[in-house]
Amino acid sequence: MKTCCRVKNTFIKLAMIVFILTISCSVLSSQLINDPYKLNPRYGLFGQYGYNWHDSKINSLPNIKNCCAGLNNGTGDGYGFGLLFEMPLTNWLLLGVRANYFDKSGKFDLRFDTLVQNGQSQFNAKIDREFKAKLSTFSFSPMFSLKSVGRLFFHIGANAGIYLENSFEQYDKIVQPSNMVFIENNGKELKANGKIFNVNSFDVSAIAGLSYEILLNQSGSLLLAPEVFFTYGITPVIGENNWTSNNKWKINSLYAGISLKYSPERLIELKRKNYLIDTITIQSNKYSAKYLSPGEPVITQREIENRDTIVYLEEISRVDTLYLPTSGGANLIANIGLYETDSAGKRLSPVTSFNATVQLRRDIYPVLPYVFFEHNTSKIPERYYLLSQNNTFSETELEPNSVIYHRNVLNIIGRRMVDNPTSKITLSGTTDPTTEKINCTLANQRAKTVKDYLVNTFNIEESRITINPPLNNCHPEFRTISQSEFGYSENRRVEIESSSPELLAPVQGNYYLEPLKVEPTLVMYDPQGSSKEGVNRWMLTSSIFDKVITNEGKKSKPQAVYYDVIPKDFRSMSATAPLSISYKLFDDKDEAALSMRNVKINRDTVDTLIERLILPLFDVSQFILESLYRNQIKEFLKILDGNSTMSILGYCDFLGTDRTNEYLSEMRAREISNTVRSLMTFAKITKIEGMGATKYPLGIYSYSTPEERFLSRTVEIEIMKMR
Repeated sequence: MKTCCRVKNTFIKLAMIVFILTISCSVLSSQLINDPYKLNPRYGLFGQYGYNWHDSKINSLPNIKNCCAGLNNGTGDGYGFGLLFEMPLTNWLLLGVRANYFDKSGKFDLRFDTLVQNGQSQFNAKIDREFKAKLSTFSFSPMFSLKSVGRLFFHIGANAGIYLENSFEQYDKIVQPSNMVFIENNGKELKANGKIFNVNSFDVSAIAGLSYEILLNQSGSLLLAPEVFFTYGITPVIGENNWTSNNKWKINSLYAGISLKYSPERLIELKRKNYLIDTITIQSNKYSAKYLSPGEPVITQREIENRDTIVYLEEISRVDTLYLPTSGGANLIANIGLYETDSAGKRLSPVTSFNATVQLRRDIYPVLPYVFFEHNTSKIPERYYLLSQNNTFSETELEPNSVIYHRNVLNIIGRRMVDNPTSKITLSGTTDPTTEKINCTLANQRAKTVKDYLVNTFNIEESRITINPPLNNCHPEFRTISQSEFGYSENRRVEIESSSPELLAPVQGNYYLEPLKVEPTLVMYDPQGSSKEGVNRWMLTSSIFDKVITNEGKKSKPQAVYYDVIPKDFRSMSATAPLSISYKLFDDKDEAALSMRNVKINRDTVDTLIERLILPLFDVSQFILESLYRNQIKEFLKILDGNSTMSILGYCDFLGTDRTNEYLSEMRAREISNTVRSLMTFAKITKIEGMGATKYPLGIYSYSTPEERFLSRTVEIEIMKMR
């Protein structure tokens, strides 16, 4: 009995330790785990060690003599192992099944008194009995697994199987009197063994448990999960029809163990086309009017694959020739009118003005402190805006757009270093480990290129710019591991760091007017009164404050152009900017006639104001907030008052499955919402949503460049307040 109790206490302590460690790992994961957790199908195997409770009241067992009255509540330990499969139903729920082998053996200890006949005399004898039930099952366990905090899962299900082993061993020992022996073997101990008859056809039990999954590799395809399960017996060991009603015997078990899982990501196939068209212009009288001669297209196809996505890219390249005549002649008249139309396109009354309901807004954009480079080069790419030494620069004059701000990142930082003469920066050049190998010379040259630009363009003292010596592998500390050009290009960069927060502070955009409603909603540009004879082609352009609204043209006689009014087209930083219309007609000699007009926009401003912070920027596959961005959010929330409401939207790029991106963007939104609530307990958050990769964040229109993908790993915090 003492040995049994020691085993029981030791196992319960072990199970409690596994349970506490599992809970602790789950709580810590919300702060320490940087990788998003994706639910993909998983296959695996598991091993467990268990403690069995035999809930019993046994008076007899079928076909076993001299047994088993008083065998109550036995205990034992055993092991289990098997295979598992799990399929995600949602981002937080798995349906799984396990094929199990379980050892459900138990031991019953009993001391009893009995009268023993010796000739004409009877003696009171004390006997110790040890009954070992050897029971094992093969079963299937369907169960649901609910994902909780981090990688903690709660499991609930059922177990149904059959008995593989059903035997017993019985040991009887005479304790008193000391001079008595068993007549069967003339000894003080008597052993018996055999089969336990009439066991149930099925063993059925309920299951509940928890586990915590640990990533064994960067891709998350290998998982190790400590786990604890409790099974509650439903069916008795012996069929109820095979013994008397005053018997019962059911088995409950507590198991602790480990499972090893393989979780491959499902490959997503995408098809993309990319057109590369170049044009050569030739002055020639070969044709009487301007003529474009298309070149022969050259089509190349290639595959770009990362760990969960394969892109089939078709590139179509062509060189066209544009012939321009050297002289021309006819006189043309151009005229353009603007009319409201009905849904069928019927012309109604002339439009003399638009009426727009607008809201005052301001966006605050992040500074992405990276400069990305092309393969095996240290030249700053042409898409970055570089200044000559004598050029002036002001970030307030830039169009409010996160990509435009980034492509001016060196100018923004350079201007801020001029304005903050004690500030300093540190540059770290990196290379891609797959396509550029260990090329620390290239990494260092990239950093030197950035330093030279800042020194030569903004006259920054060289001592204020430090270049970190390349690490042993010259790779980014937090690199993108996608095995495709999308991932490789993100690792070819220079990282800019500074202890001066003003250098990397968000760009404070200007206030602008965001249209909520514009009337009329359907209009037509009508060229009535324009020349028809001698017209070779026409071109129509309309714009608001340098933003193009309509840009159409055709090689034909003048014709009407219809426009379904889109409110966001009327967005402007100016409260007085009109809709400017330009209409051109061209003859065969490419001589033009021009008509221009302005249409007034009446703006009625609502009483609410929107302030939007497009922060923070997360590293690839991460949703943990860095302290730098926490401080920037804290500064932004100073505008919050008791009547303000807030929405929080999370975004990500397309490098991942739809399910992964939905989960990742939602976790980013929730990370920021938790931060906001910790900073401002009274904040009224009306919306928290992950947008996945199906919708671009503000200012992003594609994922084609590294900066666009980095800038898409973000969260928008929008505050609405009274003006």
